Amino acid sequence: MNEQTKTLTYIGVALVVVAIAMVTRPSISATSRPLGIPDVLNDIDNPLVARSMQITEYDEATSTLREFAVAEVDELWTIPSHENYPADAESQMGEAASSVMNLKVLDMVSTDRSRHADYGVVDLDIRQLRPGATGVGTRVIMENAQGEQIVHMVIGKQVKDQTQQRYVRQVGRDAVYVVKVDPSKLSTKFEDWIEDDLLKLSTLDIKQIELKDYSASMELVVDQGGFRPVVSWDRRSEMTVAYDGTKSDWSLATFRLFDSSTKQMVDTEISEDQELDTEVLNDLRDALDDLKIVDVARKPEGMSRDLKASADFLNNREALASLQSKGYLPVPLPESQNEVEILSAEGEVICQMKSSVEYVLRFGSIAGDTADDGAGETSDTGLNRYIFLLARYNDDVITQPTLAELPDLPEAKPESVKDAATKDAAGEGEVAEKPSEGEPAEEIAEQETDGAAAEDAAENDTDETETTDEADADGTDAAESDEKSIEAITAERKEIEKENQEKLDEYNKKVKEAKEQVQKLNDRFGDWYFIIPDNVYQKIHLSHSTIIKQKDPPEDEAKDDEGDPLQ
Repeated sequence: MNEQTKTLTYIGVALVVVAIAMVTRPSISATSRPLGIPDVLNDIDNPLVARSMQITEYDEATSTLREFAVAEVDELWTIPSHENYPADAESQMGEAASSVMNLKVLDMVSTDRSRHADYGVVDLDIRQLRPGATGVGTRVIMENAQGEQIVHMVIGKQVKDQTQQRYVRQVGRDAVYVVKVDPSKLSTKFEDWIEDDLLKLSTLDIKQIELKDYSASMELVVDQGGFRPVVSWDRRSEMTVAYDGTKSDWSLATFRLFDSSTKQMVDTEISEDQELDTEVLNDLRDALDDLKIVDVARKPEGMSRDLKASADFLNNREALASLQSKGYLPVPLPESQNEVEILSAEGEVICQMKSSVEYVLRFGSIAGDTADDGAGETSDTGLNRYIFLLARYNDDVITQPTLAELPDLPEAKPESVKDAATKDAAGEGEVAEKPSEGEPAEEIAEQETDGAAAEDAAENDTDETETTDEADADGTDAAESDEKSIEAITAERKEIEKENQEKLDEYNKKVKEAKEQVQKLNDRFGDWYFIIPDNVYQKIHLSHSTIIKQKDPPEDEAKDDEGDPLQ
């Protein structure tokens, strides 16, 4: 047999082997499906039946497992892996559940357990984890309202040259399948499951920002009883900068520096060659608008939302230790023997809105590295910082409406002559009585004389009545004029009252909306410390020396050879 013949023979054998392999290879065609290979994995009609989910990811670089869980309890979605922080999870849960339900099996590649690492579908829990482990997949567990597992699978490596296909297997089974699945829907990032707009503010509505620059720390001092802890409070400055959102313009409202000799804040002015650094302030504004959190920690019991507590709180060592570990220190209030205030380790920022809502941000200590907790945003150094948030209503911001004065109604007129005559006719004046039987004649004569005089008086009265009638006619015209004037004034008063009421209604509406917003914000903030990237903190926590800068010299100002202005 020559070489050419041998070569042809080898080729023929190879083709036969390939053909046999193609025939015996598990096929997932519609016309030929080996027994035991399902059409779909996780055959569930409605993804919303999932009421809880656990995702465990493995990082080979650090040999760490990262666990994330979300569950619905009493119709409220929470994140058990983050101290049951409320989750805005219904839509996210629907997308996550849909991504792993009714997965069409495209192929079965292995039933050999020893090859699980090759496909990245090894399932390990924290007890089995060893340094240098490889081939560990992402485990997904979903349960329904009855606590029954409806999904329990491991998602492995991406199929070569198939960006949307992954190797998967069901936990407890050896078969490895190829399915189309999008792991990005199964996020373990905390911020993907919560309201990402923490403050919910618009920069156009910012009225002013107050910056309280101070530091507080706990120190041990020696007294007669030995060592005792005291709070050291290093106060530096307080500044308020006003903001005009329509012009993107900043202006200095107040500036005070701490005087160590008097232990008081003293009003201060910047010099003529200084100005506000608008670029730094714009970064501050944008950081507030885009404030994101990477994690949370639950606040100790017994503390109010404004970081005040009763004096009994100081006896709770566990709560105090929790506070101090996060950079918040109790200080007794001088005006009260029953309350303590909690100082922040690194000062405060108060952002006042045009709506009367104020955001108070109090900065605590460093929270540590977030490389292993699934945080989507960290500082350049990987450090984070605790921050305490609260909202409050400021009743000095919304201007109370100026109400228009009501015009006075005309004063009542004095009684007319006609009114007096009417009273006489009604018998209210004096009338002579007839003589009775037995009266002396002289008296009768006198009465007759008086009667004659009365007749003369009556004739005079007739003349006077004619004059009075003429006066009454003029009085009637005046009365009618007064009635018209009263009607006009009354109508004017009603119109003004209506406008005043509209102003009051608008004012009361704004107050109500602001207070409702404060309530909603504090419902979110109330029980939690938040954790933010340290580089975001650096943009918000500013000192007066950072905000105030030297003015740039005029472009035509003469300079020496070294670039300094000539004197």
